[in-house]
Formats: sequence, C-alpha cells, structure tokens
Amino acid sequence: MIFESHAHYDDRQFDVDREDLLRVLPSKNVGIVVNVGSDMESSASSIALAQSYDYIYAAVGVHPDEVESMDAACIDRLRQMAQDPRGLAIGEIGLDYFRKEGHACKDTQKYWFRQQLDLAVELEKACMEEIVDVLGIKPETTDTSNIDNASTEQKDDTTSATTEASSNTTKNKKNTSSSTTKSKKNTKDAANQ
Repeated sequence: MIFESHAHYDDRQFDVDREDLLRVLPSKNVGIVVNVGSDMESSASSIALAQSYDYIYAAVGVHPDEVESMDAACIDRLRQMAQDPRGLAIGEIGLDYFRKEGHACKDTQKYWFRQQLDLAVELEKACMEEIVDVLGIKPETTDTSNIDNASTEQKDDTTSATTEASSNTTKNKKNTSSSTTKSKKNTKDAANQ
C-alpha cells in the first residue's frame, strides 16, 4: 500500500480530471492520502476532499508565502477545520527565507509560524513544516535522471532495511517521547532564528 503523505489534489491543475483521478487511486494501491493546505482556501478544500473520500485526510495551515493575509480569525478558522475528524495535521506551515521578493518578511513569517505551532500543540496535531534557508543554506536542485536505475539497484537493500526497521520498532517505542520533545524544541529554535 502507498501512503501519499503530501498531496495538493485541490490544486486547479486537477480541475479537469480530479474526480476520475481520485476514484482510481485506491485501485493503484494508494491506501492513504494527506491533502495539504497552503492557504485558507486550499485548507478548506483539503477538508472537503477528505470528507468526500474515505482514504483522504487533510492538513490545514498557511504556507509562509501566504501569511501576509492572515489575522486572528484565520487561526480560529484553522482551529475549526483541524477539529474535523478528517483533519490530521497543521500544515503546510513554516519559514521560507529563500524567496524574498513579494513574500512576507521574516518577522511576519515567524509570528504566524508560532501561532500555527501553538495551534498544533493546543489540538495535539502533527505539523507539516517547510523550513527553507533559515540557517543560510540554500535549497539544492536534485538530479533525478538516474532514478530508475537507483530504484532497481536499491531494491534488495530496501527490503533488508524494512525488515531491520520492523524488528527495531519495539525497541524504539520507548524513545519516541524524548524524540518528540527534541523535535518540538528544534522547531521552536528554528522559529527563533
């Protein structure tokens, strides 16, 4: 089964064939999809898709490129959407210092990132974050020209890695709490940059 953890099927590029595509995904072994909001409108659309298809869940949030238009009412609306039984996470939220022209300044991004993080903590929801160029590291372009060869060569390694990961699951359960705490601390540290 395929778990598609970050989709934007509400995007207008799917307007022509969205229903056909979403109807066929389960027959292609796609078992779960998380449709991710990036602004208020797409967050509402993500919830609507999740309410229409039993294998789709929603993440609701406002991407750092879109936070200029946020106000307190947006947080209240995100809270309401996230409390829907199909609302899985707060996202796509974060900090994006790479794109500067025409985008929210750092202070505005930080403010709304913190507000949305606080909402996730309040509702005990996961976060889907995009943190770009916060520490001065620019995003890299990935060369995908050899992806087919790499997938074939790594098939055996993937199987053994999956087996090893499964056997370690029980051992790692006791470390989950401290890892989550460290992850939350690292996220808050990034918001303070």
